[in-house]
This record gives sequence, structure tokens and C-alpha cells, in this order.
Amino acid sequence: MSSEDNLIRFANIVTTLVAIGAFVYVVVSPLDALHPSKETYITPSSWVYFTWPLIFLLLLGTCTYQFSRAGSETILNRIAWRLPMLNVLATMYLYSWAIDEYRYAMFFILFLGSTVTFIYGQIKHVPSRTISDELFVNLPFSLYHGWTTVLILTAAFDSFGVDASVEPLTGWTKAIFIGSLFVLEIVSYAYAYSTAEGDLPACLAISWSLFAIWDHQKSVPSDRRQAPVALAAAIISLLWVLRSIAGIVKTSYKARRAAAADAEEGESQRLLDQSA
Repeated sequence: MSSEDNLIRFANIVTTLVAIGAFVYVVVSPLDALHPSKETYITPSSWVYFTWPLIFLLLLGTCTYQFSRAGSETILNRIAWRLPMLNVLATMYLYSWAIDEYRYAMFFILFLGSTVTFIYGQIKHVPSRTISDELFVNLPFSLYHGWTTVLILTAAFDSFGVDASVEPLTGWTKAIFIGSLFVLEIVSYAYAYSTAEGDLPACLAISWSLFAIWDHQKSVPSDRRQAPVALAAAIISLLWVLRSIAGIVKTSYKARRAAAADAEEGESQRLLDQSA
């Protein structure tokens, strides 16, 4: 166990707690940051932002798992200092977003997205051996990857889009809105077919967010005309969720059949050895 490994462990824990503190600030702040001051045509309902505490809870599990032999191999050797970097970027994004500095928030979410994409690519090359690998390595970063995809689009609308509460919907804005939903659908489709079992957490993050966009739009007069489009996109996204579930079931079934066949072959070989 090297001193650098201990530093990474310490940094992982401290920066994760700081990021959790940033989200708590967003929730309890008198600025009411969960209800942004700028209304865009892709603003989701505030309940979608509770994806953050789920991710942070899983990352606390990651911080615990890093002390095991199996966990340290991936977390310390493959992810290394990128998890503390991810937490720092998340903290800066949350703070910038909370104080309505949308351009800064856009800057930080782009770097956060690139960092989580690198981590996502690293862990996808490591086969999961245990349920702990799934819960504390694959699950948090798959969910994080899908979630940041949504946040990059919402940050772009916050930074460069019109204020839906004062400006009417134009043809260009409508086209960009529909194009953004299409991008989310394409990304969710790619997650579902990225592997034989798909990527269920990432698909869920996008589907959950699309329903949040629809939920907000149907309750805001300026957005109500776009609500059916968002609802259609949310319903279609469920297809990719179901595809991922089917992939997991099919892969699990094949693994059980292969294990049973190996056990049967081993038993047959044992009986042949005994008879000989």
C-alpha cells in the first residue's frame, strides 16, 4: 500500500463529502436554487435534481469499497485522481448553478462531463466480478454519465437560451428544443445497445429527466404547448429502459445456463473417472 494510494483514498472521501455539502447548500439556501430564476423551454421539475444525492450516496459506497482488495484495483489504479477531480467539478457546478452564474455552470459541467466520460470508459473495460463491483463502481458512474448528458443540455439552455417566462416560443427555439430531446433519445438508445445487457442506470437517468421536463412543462403556461412533445420523448425513452432490462435478464439467463452446463459436464467427467 503506497502513500499515494492513501492520499487518493483520503481525497476521495473529503471531496465526496464537500460535494454533498454543496448539494445541501443548494437545497437549504435562501436562494431557492432548486427553482432556477431563469425559465427555459427545457427546464425540468425540481424533483429531478434529487438524482444528485443518489449519486453521492453511491459514491460514499465507492469510498468504502476502495479499502477492499477488489475495489482498490479499479478505484485506485484505473480511476485514481479523477474521482476527486469529478467531485471538485461537481461542487463548482452546483455552486455556480445555485447563484445563477449559468455561463460558469456550463463551463464546469462540460469538464465534469468529460471527466466522467473518461472514468466511464475505464470501468467499462473491467468485467464486474462481484455485486460490489456493480453497486459501487459500475452503477454510480453509469448513472452519473447519463445524468451529466442531461445537465449539459439544460446548462446550454440556461446559458444561451431565451427566458421562456418573457419571450414567446419561436420556430428556431422549438427546433432546438425538439433537437435536444432527439439527442437525449439517441444517447439513451446508444446506452441500451452499447453491450449485450445495455446500460440500465444511464437509460433510467435520461428517462427520469425527460419525464421531469414534461412534468414541468405541463404546469407552466408558456411551456404547455411543448408538453406533448416532451411526453412522447419520455415514453419512447422507456423502450430503451426495457431493452436494457431485457438484456440483463437474457445475459443472466445465459450465464446460469453456462454454469449449469459446466457443472453437468464436471459431474459427468467425475463419474467417468470413478468408473475407470
